[in-house]
Amino acid sequence: CQNGIYTLQLSDIIYLETSNKTVLIHTVKGNFVCYQKIRDLEERLSNKLFYRCHNCYLVNMDFIETVKGDTVVLTKEGRTTVPISKYRKDGLLKALAMYVGEKL
Repeated sequence: CQNGIYTLQLSDIIYLETSNKTVLIHTVKGNFVCYQKIRDLEERLSNKLFYRCHNCYLVNMDFIETVKGDTVVLTKEGRTTVPISKYRKDGLLKALAMYVGEKL
């Protein structure tokens, strides 16, 4: 990551966003820039906790408030919306249902 090495708790990561060969990691403690491919980070993160809803976005299921149309509404301290690829929407809905069901 930019300007050093950071240890992030998975539970603090809201979502990851890729742009211009960098990944911006949005957390409850701020944003961090990482010079890795989002695909590599996706492989290292828990498959049940995170879902790739779009080619450029990886979301933490714990922060999903709702899926509305072609967007995911994420919440913690404020609301953020990220797009869902039409090809990944069904997979996201299934993964979210399984994830919520396991937490009950």
